[in-house]
Amino acid sequence: TTFAITAHDRYRNVQTSDGFFFTVQLIHQRTGRRILTNSIYQPSGQYYAYYTAKLAGEYTLSVKRGNEDLLMVYDNEVVQGPVGVNTPPLVVYPGASTGATTVVQHPYVFGSDVA
Repeated sequence: TTFAITAHDRYRNVQTSDGFFFTVQLIHQRTGRRILTNSIYQPSGQYYAYYTAKLAGEYTLSVKRGNEDLLMVYDNEVVQGPVGVNTPPLVVYPGASTGATTVVQHPYVFGSDVA
């Protein structure tokens, strides 16, 4: 499965060159099994994280830059921290995977001066 991140600078411009480093982690809520991957920059202007969830069930999804959880837009609302804590969990069903979109944004997009 592929997870795409569109990064923005502090002025809300799309980051068009490599320079950010993201860590994506999924934790199976029943077993605690972890899937950890890093992002890879692509010339399309997005960062991609690749992972394979071999166990069906509910997962907590965390995207970090450094040690900081990113703000995410989920169901048109900004949430702090992992998906599956303050939102419904990411659900992995047995069988072939299908795509979905989650928008992930860094806190400085919302007015902070953190670079």
